[in-house]
This record gives sequence, C-alpha cells and structure tokens, in this order.
Amino acid sequence: MMTEEQNANAAPDPDRAESLAAEEREWIESLEYILENEGPERVRDLVRKLQVWAQEQGVRTYFSANTPYINTIPATEQPAYPGSREIERRIKSIIRWNAMAMVVRANRESPGIGGHISTFDEGAWHRRTIVTARHCFGCTAEVGSSCGGQTA
Repeated sequence: MMTEEQNANAAPDPDRAESLAAEEREWIESLEYILENEGPERVRDLVRKLQVWAQEQGVRTYFSANTPYINTIPATEQPAYPGSREIERRIKSIIRWNAMAMVVRANRESPGIGGHISTFDEGAWHRRTIVTARHCFGCTAEVGSSCGGQTA
C-alpha cells in the first residue's frame, strides 16, 4: 500500500484515475440512494461512522469543529497519568486566586487597567510569545509560574 506522500508524488495513471472516478461515483450514488430512501440523518450517521472507522485505522481526516473528539490511542496503550490531579487542581486554584488578587491590587492603584475583557489587546497578544514548559496547565507569565513565566 502506498503512503499519502507516495500517492501525491506518483505519475498520473489514466487507468487508475478512471477507476478512482468510477469508485467515487459508486459511493456518491449509494449515498444518493440512502438520502432519497432513508433521509439526511441516515447519510450523516453513515458518514460519521466512516470517519470514525477511518480515524481508528490511523487515517488522518480533515479537521471540523463539528466532529466529536475521538481518542485514537487505545486505552491499553495509554500511559498512566504522570501527575497528581488533586495537587494540580489545587495549584490551578491558587493561580486563579493569585490572578484575581493581582487584578484587584492593580485596579486600586489605577482603576480600569485590568480584569475586564474590554481591556484585552489582541494585537499586543499576537506580537508576544509566551514560553511555557510541556507540563504547563495555566500560564501566569511573569508572576511566578513553575516555568518561570518567561516571555520572548
């Protein structure tokens, strides 16, 4: 079986192209039949099942924000969780509390400078890189996160 890259780089074969076109027509005709006889919900169900099956076989499919997350790693092959969820939850709570306290303190010094979505400058955000470690669960850049809150 050829890889996607090999397929893309292969010389065009007119017989193969004709065969692929015929195969695609057959699939579409089958879906048209199902659409006419069983309705759009059945077509959606079949397409969704085909996509799940393809992903389980290791086929990369196009991203769609409307598809459910599918874990392609079997549960038997997943490593044990390396951390402590309770400690991480506690750390996340402390970070959130710290962030809130910083906003309150900053607003006492200069009202209106932070804490509300209206103050967010997306342009400035995109011009700045925040460096985090692989384990980062929530960034507190420049305010004492475990990765040092390094900014580039």
